[in-house]
Amino acid sequence: MKLPTLLILALGILSSCGDNQADVSAPVLDKNQYEQYLSNNDRPGLMKAEEQFAFWNPRIAKDSSGVGDLGPTAAAYQALFAQTGDVTDLAKAEKLYLKAFDISAHDKDGFARSLAGLYITQHKFKKAEAIMKRLEGLPTKKIDTDYVMFDVLMELGEYEKAGDHLFAQIDKNKFDYLIRRAKWEDYQGNLDQAIQHLEWARDIAESSNNKSSKIWTYTNIADFYGHDGQIEKSRDHFLKALALEPDNHYAKKGLAWIAYSNDNNPAEANRILDSLLIVHDIPDYYLLKAEIAESEGQTDNANKLYDQFIAKAENPHYGGMYNTYLIEIYADRDPAKALAIATQELENRDTPETRQLLALAQLKNGQLEAAKETIETYVIDKTHEPTAALTIGEVYDALGEEELAETYYSSIADARYELGPVTYDAIPFKKS
Repeated sequence: MKLPTLLILALGILSSCGDNQADVSAPVLDKNQYEQYLSNNDRPGLMKAEEQFAFWNPRIAKDSSGVGDLGPTAAAYQALFAQTGDVTDLAKAEKLYLKAFDISAHDKDGFARSLAGLYITQHKFKKAEAIMKRLEGLPTKKIDTDYVMFDVLMELGEYEKAGDHLFAQIDKNKFDYLIRRAKWEDYQGNLDQAIQHLEWARDIAESSNNKSSKIWTYTNIADFYGHDGQIEKSRDHFLKALALEPDNHYAKKGLAWIAYSNDNNPAEANRILDSLLIVHDIPDYYLLKAEIAESEGQTDNANKLYDQFIAKAENPHYGGMYNTYLIEIYADRDPAKALAIATQELENRDTPETRQLLALAQLKNGQLEAAKETIETYVIDKTHEPTAALTIGEVYDALGEEELAETYYSSIADARYELGPVTYDAIPFKKS
């Protein structure tokens, strides 16, 4: 089953390499470096979130009209979600932010930005844009608002408008600018520049000794290093994040991906994921465990795990947060449902990646000409994601245009780490 890479932030890179086989890299993980973090005995992230909630929530209970307490309590719910995976906390945060925005007389822009960030987490991108548009004509901190508008517009595929907000910034040495510039460069396919901007942001975080900024940059730059084939640097930065926050789930999942996709050690990947599921029961881990089972030929177990993922991901509280993955799975299991979800997701955000998923669903439903029109109009030369190149190749393959198909298959000949063994091994490279 073809699944999108589980390392979320970076988009990946198309390679010009024509070699049709990629070597499996040497193992880089030493479990002694992270064993202590798998026990879940040290959970500072959860403790901080619980303390934050315990302080602010009683204030809301006493006086829910206190606008100064609404924002911090909403933020506490977001922090709890990040630590526990309880998606109902996001709905509670949304309710509080909305109330704060409505009754606030002096800080509507701050509440709008917080709410937009929450909506991005929930994949409610049109809502994020709508709340930011409500600031028009109101006093606002323009720099902060520009940054959030950039975030929203990038998610919506409004790249030119997003760039306008980013490049309006005068000081291009600020942390908030650099991390967004990295995302912009990645969108442009300039992975080296993306990494460089994240490295500069990391240096700022370290020089200021800002713990949360360091953790953020370590985990995100680890992803980018992984996409660039710098697996040891990726590992090192995930470990740096864990040294600061031993219960950082994203860093542990990153190590699990390295164990699976680079080290060819599915048992270790599963061991890491099992430790996560004890304290952070979210759909993502079932999806990766399913792919690992599939890579080992455990078809029944893989299908059971995919079923568990679907059951969790289709919880109404998640909304469209997992639509991308559901489309990929249903493309093989229930093509009509995949097409319905892809069409729905297009309404949520019209990006090259979403169009690629639409093309995949059209292909699996036998709509070959529609799939061809989709990729040629909305995908080709508009994204640098390996999964997009794979779908383009599959569409041309189905149309009998073998040379074009091989061009796109060959362009991801060295993308094994990003795609994962299951997806990569299924690419029909021509045999030399």
